[in-house]
Amino acid sequence: MVAKNHATYYKKKLPFICTPTLTLNDILNVGDTLIYRYAVKHARKQEIKRLEEKELLEFIEAIKKENLRTACKDKEILNMLSIGVSLDEIFYSENGELIFEYTIKDEDCKKLQ
Repeated sequence: MVAKNHATYYKKKLPFICTPTLTLNDILNVGDTLIYRYAVKHARKQEIKRLEEKELLEFIEAIKKENLRTACKDKEILNMLSIGVSLDEIFYSENGELIFEYTIKDEDCKKLQ
């Protein structure tokens, strides 16, 4: 119920520009999972496909690191994670192609502490 209320409340505030390269477009609640859908613009205005593998991996790692740090500072998110809610973070290119996805669980935030 907590996850459903969170998704309903924040869905009204979308789209939300997180950074110049990242926009949160949707939040969905499925059971004990919150699904966050982001659109990604490359900072240098290049198509994601044109990035070399090393650049793409660095780009993905930087986004994951910042996203995890932000989520683990949020008391509401920490409370939801502690009761078993997980966060599925899904990142798409501007034209809707999946770039990458990962899940944040309670133990991920505990590792940062």
